[in-house]
Amino acid sequence: MNVLVVDYIGESVQWMANFCKKDLNILHTITPKEQYWSRFLESREYDVILIFESGKRELFSAMTELFNIPEERVVYAKDINSWILHKWAVYALLNENSYPARTMDYLITKKGKYSTCTVEDISYVGYSNDACILPIMYQSGENWSKRDMLLFYDLANRFYDISDRKYFLDLGANIGTTCIYFKKKIDPSVQVLAFEADPETFKILRSNFILNEMPEESVLENYGLSDKEGEMALHRCSENPGANSFFTNHKQGDILVPLTTLDDYLDRKDINLDEIKYIWIDTEGFEFQVFSGMKKLISTQNIPIFLEWNPDGYVNSGTFDEFVKLIIDNFVSYIDIKEIKNRNVIVHKTKDLWNYKGRTDQTDIFLIKQG
Repeated sequence: MNVLVVDYIGESVQWMANFCKKDLNILHTITPKEQYWSRFLESREYDVILIFESGKRELFSAMTELFNIPEERVVYAKDINSWILHKWAVYALLNENSYPARTMDYLITKKGKYSTCTVEDISYVGYSNDACILPIMYQSGENWSKRDMLLFYDLANRFYDISDRKYFLDLGANIGTTCIYFKKKIDPSVQVLAFEADPETFKILRSNFILNEMPEESVLENYGLSDKEGEMALHRCSENPGANSFFTNHKQGDILVPLTTLDDYLDRKDINLDEIKYIWIDTEGFEFQVFSGMKKLISTQNIPIFLEWNPDGYVNSGTFDEFVKLIIDNFVSYIDIKEIKNRNVIVHKTKDLWNYKGRTDQTDIFLIKQG
């Protein structure tokens, strides 16, 4: 592939080294200092002109018109829409595993209401309008929350004796990117028990279990977890279905969903509490209610818990103080996942959770039962 580069912002060398195929033939790079463009443009030896510019295209539009250059042979490297219009260039120029190539592949291939994504030999169906989980997996080439799951596994086995337990509880499972990956890639010994409140997302979750041939012993439940039985309006978020919330009203449609408590559910199903190995909780600000509905479990069992921690949301819902007291009553210490760097772990006493009051940033915490 013969490429003529026009670089008016000085980024072509590094950008192409990072993202382009190595066997491209770069005929020449035209810079603002270049005085004689015609000898490169008139020769027609290039297959494509790759232009790096800062958004003012009058010069380049005039250039292509003057030399009667077909539009399909001109690609603006920093413009996502230009790549979408030149699908052939995505596959001809870009390394297939590069960030821009994966982004283009996602944008080009998504059709209708649902899209698919395959990363690390695991395939997922998701919503096409999802602007979060699917596109980020496409771009990174890695499973959503992979780093956090690996940290969870490491911390769980460092601070707990769980070798003889089996259940992985995914509370707020969404489309299954956590429980499926954990079972497939991290701890194949677990049996998945997953809860997802939204009925439409629950159907996708079931489809992804079938798609990835998850064991029939896996249990999926279409419930929201809370501190009491009943029903509640779930507020949907179209651009990020993983952000569907019982508290945050996205004003994009509500649906009434059934609620149960985890303690009651486990009792009804005769699940032995001492068989629960891991608990992963991501319920978009509803974590206090989920915790309040599992008091028997957390007070009697030593189970590693990975928890999305949203202090601003708890303050706004009036649950922050009660939540911190509940955690202090049942856990000795915690680790803020954002603080882990190069496997260096900082362990805090749970009373330090009071320091999060008034903070607007969100993090994840790992709870430790014993000192």
